[in-house]
Amino acid sequence: MNVIEAIEKRRSIRLYEDRAVELEKLHQVLEAMRLAPSAVNAQKWKFFAVSDPVVKEKIASVCMGGPKWLKDAPVILIAAGYGSGIMTCGHDASSVDLTIPMSFATLRATELGLGTCLIASFHQEEICEILGLDDTWRIPLISPLGYPAEHPDARPRKEAEEVECLI
Repeated sequence: MNVIEAIEKRRSIRLYEDRAVELEKLHQVLEAMRLAPSAVNAQKWKFFAVSDPVVKEKIASVCMGGPKWLKDAPVILIAAGYGSGIMTCGHDASSVDLTIPMSFATLRATELGLGTCLIASFHQEEICEILGLDDTWRIPLISPLGYPAEHPDARPRKEAEEVECLI
């Protein structure tokens, strides 16, 4: 599978098989995250792969609605960044820097036959506390990771003419 095939095949998965993710595949997803670019190559981040059921339950409980499907996934991926700063463009550096590796993770997971679902509806401070991180850390996204127990159809996308601006 090449990159465009992974992009086209990727879906938001909310149902997972009761099957562990092999350590080799987990390391491959984490490696894709590690290789992602960051502003001035600062790499002010840590990537968590949470498989402990007690910790997953705590994380799910601080997500909006405490989704059962999140804690039922074999792994929860979390990209956390430290430090503060606003980029010249006006955006928070951690949010930008951490969205990239999470996107890389979704594509590598798809290539490996795994599913993900990017989630931003959670209480960041509480997840930091669960992970033992202080208030200098930022977490813009988390994602379940595992073997899909569903295969949803592609959701509609706007036509290219609606979103592409060639100047």
